[in-house]
Amino acid sequence: MRDFRLLVPGFSAAGLLVTTLVMAGCDRGDGGSVQATQCARYCAALEKCDDGTDLADCEDHCKADEVHSDAYFRAQAQCGEELSCNLWVTEVDNQGAPICKGECKLNDCVDDALAKVEPSDEQEQVCSSIGSKLNACDPALESRSTARGCARATSLLSASYVEESKLCLERDCGEINSCLDELADEYGTELRLFSGTLAPR
Repeated sequence: MRDFRLLVPGFSAAGLLVTTLVMAGCDRGDGGSVQATQCARYCAALEKCDDGTDLADCEDHCKADEVHSDAYFRAQAQCGEELSCNLWVTEVDNQGAPICKGECKLNDCVDDALAKVEPSDEQEQVCSSIGSKLNACDPALESRSTARGCARATSLLSASYVEESKLCLERDCGEINSCLDELADEYGTELRLFSGTLAPR
């Protein structure tokens, strides 16, 4: 089952994109993967803050997440270790899943960390291509602005989710939104490669 994670605030600016093109390069089922290692760090930090944490369930829940990138898991673990317990422990449940609404210290910390991750040349090229494609579908979507929105969010989502989302953008313009919606449902997330609306042509 795809794992649901809440949208990290700050990645839907201009109502255009919530995306990443970072290539995780790790087997999500490998216990020694970056995701597994960072999930263990994050859950250990949570257990130190809340002795009611089920460490095994927390790690299993985190490792089952197919939506987010390795950079996200690193940021989450680092923030869990660095923030004072009283600032974030009530923002998640005993599996480490976010339950905070509105302003959330943990999400803000993760946002700040991800904002420092620079996209690679390849990622910028892909974002430029996405901007051009969406502009061709809807001229009201300025390609540079769309590409910048893509580049700002290149650290959030898993490589597998991005790759599948990119296939949606290769479809005819009228099929893009429905394809992305169906894919988001499959992954059990509110995150999408493109979150805007294409005007009918």
